[in-house]
Amino acid sequence: MDEVELGTVAIREIDPSVELDVLDQAARLIARDVVGHERRFLDVRDELGALNTHLIGLFVLRRRFAGVSFVPGPYQERTRLGYFAIVPPFRGRGLGAQLLRAHEGLARQHGAQEMILEAYPDTDSFPEGRDAATFYQHMGYQSYGDPRDFEWIRDLRGEG
Repeated sequence: MDEVELGTVAIREIDPSVELDVLDQAARLIARDVVGHERRFLDVRDELGALNTHLIGLFVLRRRFAGVSFVPGPYQERTRLGYFAIVPPFRGRGLGAQLLRAHEGLARQHGAQEMILEAYPDTDSFPEGRDAATFYQHMGYQSYGDPRDFEWIRDLRGEG
């Protein structure tokens, strides 16, 4: 892994109708690293730019884009986190945890009581042989539903 200085880390909501360059970066990251097909870039960008999408970006140094997460649609009591990705050079530094906690906080502010997400057992995208499931377990998520669906859930009540 290339050594990348972190500097200041900023997590903020993104307005997809205005911040088109960030939207494009987020869509490319997700298409490549989450969906696994760079060709799906336009589909992902359309999904991220849709009405009611709550898109959060992670930025380091001088506004360098480093990660993204989003909720597709309005927040509900049980809110599903859409794509969640960290740019490869920034993985393994705790930034994913910061971004996930920030999105959980925003969901809580909008009345969500639980967060659901999907985590596939993929050891190629995590440092030191870890995988997404291990990361989400570490973050307090529990396996939910059919284990073949790789769904995870976390209770957000009582936190703040």
